[in-house]
Amino acid sequence: MKIHLILIVLLYSSCSQIREKNGIDKNSLEKILDGKYLLNDDSKEIISHRVGQTFVFPDSVTIINNNEVNSFNSGLIAKPAKATIVGFISGDCHICIHKLNKWQELIDAGKFMNTQFIFIISTTDIKFFLKVLYPLAKYKGILIIDEKGSINSLNKISIEHIEFNFFLLDKAFKIRLVGDPLIFEELMDLYYEESLNLNRRY
Repeated sequence: MKIHLILIVLLYSSCSQIREKNGIDKNSLEKILDGKYLLNDDSKEIISHRVGQTFVFPDSVTIINNNEVNSFNSGLIAKPAKATIVGFISGDCHICIHKLNKWQELIDAGKFMNTQFIFIISTTDIKFFLKVLYPLAKYKGILIIDEKGSINSLNKISIEHIEFNFFLLDKAFKIRLVGDPLIFEELMDLYYEESLNLNRRY
């Protein structure tokens, strides 16, 4: 009986350590997978696989701010100090740029106070983006340009599932939520709630 009890305690302790190490919040995972919005099995598998993974930035990133393109150490741009929302935006798509404007509206409304936003523009033609699409963007923050696809490769981002290329990260850049809340509207409140929870802890 004592041996069984010791084994149970050890197993519970081991599971707790794994959750703590991976940064996986059980409640967050359950909220995503509870069928609140209709997802097929493939979609659920993508989400389940992503949650708990560490989002990786290359050592150097190319950013655009006020029409200027410069390279910076990624540590100066992506600061692991608070909740972070990361989103991939196509730099070759007019409609996609309007997502930036929508997020700026949410930021201006104070919806995500103290949350860090990092938008990554995937494009193979920076000149086209700067000349044609960037002027349409009302987003006031810094944009990272992933011209060579290095961030995509590091994080195994799939262009076939763009609806799952938005993430909420914790302080350690562990993925806590997956999915574009502008597509899955039910996710918006989850992003907001989890951002508040994460920022309270920091």
